[in-house]
Amino acid sequence: MQLAKFKVGIPTAVIVFACIVSIHSGMSLLKSIPIPNRGSIRYSPIETPAGAVAYQSEIRAMYIHISSMNNPDFEVIAQTCKDYGINTLLLDCLYPYYCTYPSDILPGYPRDNVGLAVSACHTRGMTVHVIFCMGIGPYGGTEAVGADGGMRSWTCFSKAATRAHFKNLVEELATKYNIDGIMLDYGRYDGQDFCYCDECRAKFAQYLGETVTISDFRTGGKFAPGGARYTEFMEWRTIPINEMVALVRSWGQAIKPNLEVSGCVWGWLPGNPAMNRYYLGQDPMAWIKEGSIDWLSPMSFYMQRDPNTIKAQINQYHQDLGGPEGIVPLVAFLDPNAPEFGIPTPTQFAAIVDAVRTAGADGFALNRYGGPGDGQGSGNADIRPFLQVISNPPVSSLNDIKSSAEINSCTITWTTDLPATSKVEYSKSPVFTASFNVINTPVAGYHYWDMDHVPGTIAEDTTPVTDHSITLTGLSPGTKYYFRVQSQDANGVATSKVLTFSTT
Repeated sequence: MQLAKFKVGIPTAVIVFACIVSIHSGMSLLKSIPIPNRGSIRYSPIETPAGAVAYQSEIRAMYIHISSMNNPDFEVIAQTCKDYGINTLLLDCLYPYYCTYPSDILPGYPRDNVGLAVSACHTRGMTVHVIFCMGIGPYGGTEAVGADGGMRSWTCFSKAATRAHFKNLVEELATKYNIDGIMLDYGRYDGQDFCYCDECRAKFAQYLGETVTISDFRTGGKFAPGGARYTEFMEWRTIPINEMVALVRSWGQAIKPNLEVSGCVWGWLPGNPAMNRYYLGQDPMAWIKEGSIDWLSPMSFYMQRDPNTIKAQINQYHQDLGGPEGIVPLVAFLDPNAPEFGIPTPTQFAAIVDAVRTAGADGFALNRYGGPGDGQGSGNADIRPFLQVISNPPVSSLNDIKSSAEINSCTITWTTDLPATSKVEYSKSPVFTASFNVINTPVAGYHYWDMDHVPGTIAEDTTPVTDHSITLTGLSPGTKYYFRVQSQDANGVATSKVLTFSTT
């Protein structure tokens, strides 16, 4: 199950992108990346941290915008989604400044929407991921600062106050609720001229290994927009966000080791794989490289209505993420109800979902739920006409992956919900590597991350079973191996992340 990327020329893309955006101190966990003058830097290995991942043949998610509903009935919502094959609810309920559940930290709702959703979904075998909109709506001294020195209504990801606040929010959420995951949204800035606060200046100076004065960091300065060294600042400012994503994962998994973390991001557009990294400071490829997220849901598909365009975009993502069944699953974020992009007929929407599937994506997320249980006057269009035309065969999951290594062999075992084939890919070298490549769009000499699949040895059994066992032989003693497992049935493919074992 896995992913893709895009590219675009500046004038048209920036205008379109800006319109879409209008709609819609802790220890560093990442190494500072030097800015090369040319070419690319190879990085390996990419290793997967402990924790759960989306080992499903297809993720089918439904976005739930709680604040637009009137006392939503999650029993009805969950059953309606279950009836149409949806297996995951995405609850839009946590911002830096408020939440839609009882909280000891933020102004919230007295009604326990998260608890009700978790109860309704878990009894039906569905998962619940809370959406944490990190950047929008700063709280309690966490505001970003522009190059002009003015405060912005956006979060600074460098500030110690931000990290302390986010840690409290994540720990409260993971402690109080048996959620399955956190989806990170707004993991970005809202423009190109921030953050220029004093804490960012100090961290940027440390990154450069030189003194950065206030005048260097203000309008007209060399690191401000239009300055002689502005590109260096734009390379750096992704790092505080990348660190925050890694921190959210570590805070959540310290309480719930199997908590999944996913990213809902603005996808890169055709012709420009560095667009979001440059314009918004959003670098989801670094999140993947660092093992900070388990699956990616780009919103670049949000605006698309042409199936062929969708297929081309998914193919581009696959190039950047090591191909279909790449390093993490790709879940296309779709919005059948967005009037600004044209509302498709149910038949047209079925063609969109078919394009997502035939291009090799690993699922879809639908924006947004409307229908039974959403409360009177929610204003959300009924999603059922679109769900009725989608074919949703049974989904299979990989479970309980174990390795038992000896001197020259290792037995890998796992289970699946449905009878499926067994495959293990293994290698002494990392199965995926990452490169930091230079590009001339949107600006000469800027960089972006690219993932490459380095094929390993395949051992497989095509007999459909639910209890899987593959023994690898002829291995080198005292050696670390990288491996991943995969099972395929008539309805799809489920692939694990890359794991490791060591022979004795």
